[in-house]
Amino acid sequence: MIMTFFNKLGIKKSLLLMILLAALAIGICIYISTSYIVKGVLSELVETNVAAELKTAFRLMDANYLLHENSNKIVINSTETAVKLMGGIQEHDEIIELNGVPTKRWTVNGKTINGSSLAETIAHINDGGAFTIFQKTSQGYVRISTNVKSSNGQNPLGSKMEHQAVVKAIESHQDYIGFTDILGTPYITYYHPIMKGNRLIGMLFTGLEYQKLMDENSRLSSYKILEHGEIAWFTTGINKNVETKSSFVSLPDDVFKNIMNFTKEDEVNTLYYKDKGENYVIHFAYSKRSNGYLCYKYPESDKYNSLSKIMWTIIITLLLVITLLFISMTYYVNNLVQSIGGEPSEVEDMVMAFADGDLRMKKVKTNPTGILASCYKMANNLRDMVGKLKEGAENIGNSSNEINKTTQSLSQTSNEQAATADQIVQSVNFIQQEVANNAEKRNETAAIADKIKADVEEVKHSQQENLKAVRNISEKIDIINDIAFQTNILALNAAVEAARAGEHGKGFAVVAAEIRKLAEKSKNSANDIIDGANNTVRTTEIATVKLEAIIPEVDKCAEFVNEIAEAGKNQLDSINLIDESLKQLNQSIQANAAASEELAVSAQVLDEQADTFKTANTFRL
Repeated sequence: MIMTFFNKLGIKKSLLLMILLAALAIGICIYISTSYIVKGVLSELVETNVAAELKTAFRLMDANYLLHENSNKIVINSTETAVKLMGGIQEHDEIIELNGVPTKRWTVNGKTINGSSLAETIAHINDGGAFTIFQKTSQGYVRISTNVKSSNGQNPLGSKMEHQAVVKAIESHQDYIGFTDILGTPYITYYHPIMKGNRLIGMLFTGLEYQKLMDENSRLSSYKILEHGEIAWFTTGINKNVETKSSFVSLPDDVFKNIMNFTKEDEVNTLYYKDKGENYVIHFAYSKRSNGYLCYKYPESDKYNSLSKIMWTIIITLLLVITLLFISMTYYVNNLVQSIGGEPSEVEDMVMAFADGDLRMKKVKTNPTGILASCYKMANNLRDMVGKLKEGAENIGNSSNEINKTTQSLSQTSNEQAATADQIVQSVNFIQQEVANNAEKRNETAAIADKIKADVEEVKHSQQENLKAVRNISEKIDIINDIAFQTNILALNAAVEAARAGEHGKGFAVVAAEIRKLAEKSKNSANDIIDGANNTVRTTEIATVKLEAIIPEVDKCAEFVNEIAEAGKNQLDSINLIDESLKQLNQSIQANAAASEELAVSAQVLDEQADTFKTANTFRL
């Protein structure tokens, strides 16, 4: 039903309607999710921000309090030092009444303190703070000099200190620092005992009105974090706003009691309460130094008022985004419809007709655009193409018969060529084997020639060594021949000397004669050896000359054998190349034969397909 509704609207209106609905749905989802996030997350961020701002203000105010506290200590210490330098406080028996209250006269450096302007002078030094000198009397601690005024503007000279906590500290000879209500006005106070030796005679006071401190603090925290937020200072035990400028003076009692339970410093706490029908949030921090609470209170609605502003900003932004989206998508849909050229149903009917083989265009739209125009053009082209295919199928059928006959003849010729190529390959393989055997024998002959050459060189070298040895022997024998000659001469000389000796030399003459015979034999043997050595030298020289003549011939023979072996190797490489070429030629012939057979089969199939196409063509033109 929904699809029928959209079909009636058409693609353009349908797309625009769906885009509008989708944009609205997205906007609603974003608004709901954003509302949840803003109320959940930003609400918490508001409280965190308020607490952080309060903590900053609290620290500034606490630091300001500490500054005044230190200033009070300096004033008290300075006053006490100045009094000591002037000889200290002198007590006199003289009685001075202050507003009807009797007090002993006190002097410093000869000047009377009672009722004097000393307190105002010191307070002026303390930048407008309060200063009072108390005298210890039988009626308690009485003000004898002060610049503090009562709530009705009267001078409080002669009035007593009423705070027992202060009196207790002073009686223990200790300072008292803290919040004190003085004559109906809250002060930050500092009390210090006045000692005369080991005797307590009074106390000094200096301080600052809480209101003045709050005025200073208000300059530090006068901002408004939220539209109706208020900041205030409460002291422990007193449910009253110290800073009277704030519009709320007190808190509900149960809220105030709950606040009093938190006494941990440097920590911001939060309470929620309802007052006069309004829900409030209060953040507060405790200061031990001033014994009070800095609070920030605001209606819970403030938080959501800020959030509502954010929500309206988000809503307006969403509306603008949806509007821009709708405009852009409208432009896109128009372009889409124009690119289609009409309704998708028209294009679908035309394509389905093409699929069924009907290329006739029953309804032709004037000035078509986009896909529809392309469909018209495609129908015209298909009609022309189908007509040409029919003519081509008839031509293919006629040609395939001729191709079939030609391929049959080509296949037979290729088979004969393949057989002849096999025989040539076998013959070349036989020649290749013979050449390889010859090459092996040539290599062996070359090796033998190289060995003969090496042996001749070795013989030549041996003959040269023998010739050197024979010549060396001949030289040694010449030396022996010389020795024999010298021995013969010595023997002759010995015979002459023996003849001169007469009878005594006969035995020596016999020895000399034997030596001469031995020398003659040595000489003859040496000459024989020399002759043999010379013959050996001549023979060796002749053999060496012949060997030197043979060596070049042996070298040439070995070179020829190596050249023959190299030529045989080249012949073998050439035959191997021829063999490889013949094998490739044989493979090509075999492939041609196989291709011829396949071509014949393909031609037959082509003929059959042409007949089939003629029969199966059902296009209606």
